[in-house]
Amino acid sequence: MADIKVGVRLICLHTPGPAGLETAAEIGSDSVQLTVGHGEYAPEELNATGIKEVQQRVQDLGMVISATDGGLGDFGDAETVAERVDHTKRLIDHTRALGAPALTSHIGIVPKDANAPRRQVFREAMEAIGRHAEQTGMYFGIETGPEPASVLLDLINSIDTDSIKINLDPANFIIWPARIAEIEGRPYDRAEAFAESDPHDAVYTLREHIIHTHIKDARVKEGEKGETPVGQGWIDWPRYLKSYQDIGFTGYHCIEREAGENRVEEMREAIAFVRRIWQELD
Repeated sequence: MADIKVGVRLICLHTPGPAGLETAAEIGSDSVQLTVGHGEYAPEELNATGIKEVQQRVQDLGMVISATDGGLGDFGDAETVAERVDHTKRLIDHTRALGAPALTSHIGIVPKDANAPRRQVFREAMEAIGRHAEQTGMYFGIETGPEPASVLLDLINSIDTDSIKINLDPANFIIWPARIAEIEGRPYDRAEAFAESDPHDAVYTLREHIIHTHIKDARVKEGEKGETPVGQGWIDWPRYLKSYQDIGFTGYHCIEREAGENRVEEMREAIAFVRRIWQELD
C-alpha cells in the first residue's frame, strides 16, 4: 500500500511569507494548498516572476502545491453569478500558472430539489466553469458542506463536463447540518443528520469525483459546536481513511484547522496522527 500524501492548507498556519512554507515543510507536509482568492498568493499579488519564485520555493522544500482555494461565495445568486464565474475562470488560470491541478471552493447551499430555480443557476455556473477548466486541462473542486453528498452527486451528474470535481471535507458534514438546524430554529439531531450526511459514507457516494480532501474533525455538543483538533471529534478516522483505500484514491489529503490558538502544533500532530492511522490499516 502506498503512503498517504498529507499536506496543509497554508493559510491555516497563520504564518505569512516564506516562513509559512518553511513551517509547512518543518511539520512534515508533503504539500500545501494555497489560498488565491485573496492574500499573498492571489493573482494581483503575484506576477510571472513571483509565481516562479513560489514554485521554486515549494519544490526546494520537498513539497508540491496540491490545489488552491478561492472562497468564491454563492453561485446560486442569479444577480452576482456571472461576475463570480468570470472571477473563478481567472483563478483557474492562475492556479494553472502555479502548477496546481485544481481550484477548490465552497459554492453556496445547493437546493435538494433538482427543479428549484436556484438549482438551475448552480448547474449553469458549474457547467460554464467546468468547460473553462476542461479547455485548460484543469479541475474545479466543490468543497462539501451544507448539502448531502447525494445532492452534490446529482448536481455533478447533471453537468456536461468531467472537470467539476469534489474537495471532500468530512467535518463539514457535521458542522453544516448543526448550523442549518440553528438557523431554522430546530434542535440538532445527530442520528438524523448522519442518516442524511454521514461523512464516512460520503467518500463512497462521491468516489468517482474526489480530487482533493481536507482532513478536519468536528463535533456538536451542548455548549460547544464545530471544529475540533483531528482525533477529538466525531470522525471515525480508521473507518474514514479506510474508505480511501477502498476506492483507490491516491490524491492529497490536506489538514485544515480554522480554529484554535495553537494551530501549528495541532496541524503537526494531525499529520502524524493521520499517517499513523493509515499505516495501521495496512
